[in-house]
Amino acid sequence: MTNEEPETVYVIAHAHDSEIKDMDDVDTVFIQAKMPSGILCHIELGRDARYGYDQTVEIFGQLGKSISGGQRITAWEHWNKVCWTW
Repeated sequence: MTNEEPETVYVIAHAHDSEIKDMDDVDTVFIQAKMPSGILCHIELGRDARYGYDQTVEIFGQLGKSISGGQRITAWEHWNKVCWTW
């Protein structure tokens, strides 16, 4: 999305599910990255979503934000200081 490679990456993870832990794997991951331009990225991964499948991207800055969630034909939401629109 940024056409940049991160200059700094921090990752923390844990296995809450014993079967996943027994495979020496994890089920919950948080990733933070800093791009050379100063853009900060935060990524969350979870293998256990009780509410169903979720895939969301949020991009925000000084002028507003855009969100792409899944599950809908048009998943983008656009936010600014006045309102949000589909």
